[in-house]
Amino acid sequence: MKVATATDHMRALQSEHRTLDERLRVLSRRAYLTPSEQREAQEIKRKKLLTKDRIFALSRIHPTA
Repeated sequence: MKVATATDHMRALQSEHRTLDERLRVLSRRAYLTPSEQREAQEIKRKKLLTKDRIFALSRIHPTA
């Protein structure tokens, strides 16, 4: 079993943030969002913020990660 390093965790969080950002960009290009897409966009924004906070916290604990 592989033990994840701080650098691995940081990369995973950054990748997740990019993926969420891209999905949000796709949704924002639409002229109209269905109610379920609106909920999805809100959830993505929430997850992006949480992920960004986790990246920031990790970078403070492990500045070289």
